[in-house]
Amino acid sequence: DGGSETIGFARSSDAGRTWQPGVLPALTSASTPHGPYDRASDAVVAWDARHARWLVAVLALGATSTAVTASSSGDGLTWDPPAVAVTAPRLRNGDTNFDKEWLTCDNGRRSPFFGRCYVVYTDFTLGALAVRSTSDAGVTWSAPVAIPVDSDVPGPQPAVRPSGELVIVFLERGVVESVRSPDGGVTFRPRDRVASTILHRHPFRRDRLRVFPLPTATVDAAGKVYAAWFDCRFQPRCRADDLVLSTSTSGGRWSAPRRIRLPRSATTDFVLPALGVDTASRGRAARLALTYYTLNAPDCSLERCRLDAWLSTSRNGGLRWSAPRRLNAQRMQLGWLAETVTGRMVGDYLGAVFAAGRAVGIAAIARPPSAAGLDEAVYAGR
Repeated sequence: DGGSETIGFARSSDAGRTWQPGVLPALTSASTPHGPYDRASDAVVAWDARHARWLVAVLALGATSTAVTASSSGDGLTWDPPAVAVTAPRLRNGDTNFDKEWLTCDNGRRSPFFGRCYVVYTDFTLGALAVRSTSDAGVTWSAPVAIPVDSDVPGPQPAVRPSGELVIVFLERGVVESVRSPDGGVTFRPRDRVASTILHRHPFRRDRLRVFPLPTATVDAAGKVYAAWFDCRFQPRCRADDLVLSTSTSGGRWSAPRRIRLPRSATTDFVLPALGVDTASRGRAARLALTYYTLNAPDCSLERCRLDAWLSTSRNGGLRWSAPRRLNAQRMQLGWLAETVTGRMVGDYLGAVFAAGRAVGIAAIARPPSAAGLDEAVYAGR
């Protein structure tokens, strides 16, 4: 019913060229030392510049309860035991009360909330998106602020403008929306409509790729927020999905979705984007990085589907994009991926960041299985 034995991490101190991996301590029974939870999932990492600490938020699953936890580290290698941001009993049917949290920190040195970090998650006990904050690098967390929603809203994407305004982008019932907080996550203004989504249907079947249409969002040095997702509105008869981009420079006004022009065949299907920005860049000169996957056809069978991971960059705020670099040496077959009741899963969680001026794309890549089992790993492309 979901979750991993424990959560791994990897740190690079040379802009993604080499990595030092490890496992978070004191989280699950598979951690060293052991932790209180059975399984864990939905890991996300953020940097808190004021306290010079890394934070990793995790959805932790116990036999009778679920928690969102935060692990903290000063060097990205040695981690403190996780602190609990929120916990609740499991539902009567055993399901979790929380889902797909996301994490970000206010690193704007002129922001009145410099050093405040936010975790946003779906809280089924409240019927809402819940926002909690910490001002001491994850040691203690605020009470929840609820943003009512009328459906499961997985993977909300928080971004903080240099002014300190918190912007959360999320998908609810086929519409990408955003909400803004001017006071450090204490109150939120009415939600703003980004755009409706038009999606080629991806059924949750064991012989298909498991994908959710989660938006990805980031913010540049001028406070411009970028949101991207996959969408078929620009394809005849909605035959496959493209990646599209919308931006907001102030308030709640968003631009009309624009197709991200990337090489494609007539049947290429784009899925699972992750968008990053060079936080020292802005506006028309903003440097963006985009990690994503493609299928050779949207409705291909388990035997005929081929999956690829890509990295592309833009030097002008997303107007034009570089020729994509494929991150996998060998095209992936769906049979190489873990099987779930909702499809073959490569991982919903990938990334795109800038480090020392270099774009780094993070993706899960599978190779042919061996007698020992599946061969999937996380890779970085620079």
